[in-house]
Amino acid sequence: NISQLQINEIVTLSYIKTIINGFQQGELLSYRTCVNIFTSIFNIFKDYPNIMSLTIPVEGRIIVVGDIHGQLDDLLCILYQQGWPKENDTIYIFNGDIVDRGQESIECLLLIMLLKLYQPNSVYINRGNHESKDINSQNGFEQECMDKYDGLLFDIISHFFGLLPIATIINEKI
Repeated sequence: NISQLQINEIVTLSYIKTIINGFQQGELLSYRTCVNIFTSIFNIFKDYPNIMSLTIPVEGRIIVVGDIHGQLDDLLCILYQQGWPKENDTIYIFNGDIVDRGQESIECLLLIMLLKLYQPNSVYINRGNHESKDINSQNGFEQECMDKYDGLLFDIISHFFGLLPIATIINEKI
């Protein structure tokens, strides 16, 4: 039961796969685990610049993912086909629009946060127009948070969205 899990000091791939299995069975993480994830994430993103710079290692590859829009199956399909993030090998940039519209926006967001905690130098997240409190109120993410958790978690997530960079420059030119 994933609602019983607490975030480890070090997030492992095994931990992430357990959470994914729970999500696929319709389970939610406990409120406390969600808050712990975002507390850990705040510590990573609080000093990030508004525009990130990323150099891809010679043997590495980059996967740019955009517009997940709360579609957990789509996110999992990408991860299973492209592989898990791995330093100096497989680098992901989630280019915004993670939430809204789909029914599993919170699960998608939490999974991406866990991937960032698992491989902090191999997962990058940019803010899209759907990482905004106003857009979330109009397009369903706020209501999803209220239905699954509460308004305080929505406020925590909205604060997190404000920390996200708006762009990532790849190899000083893209």
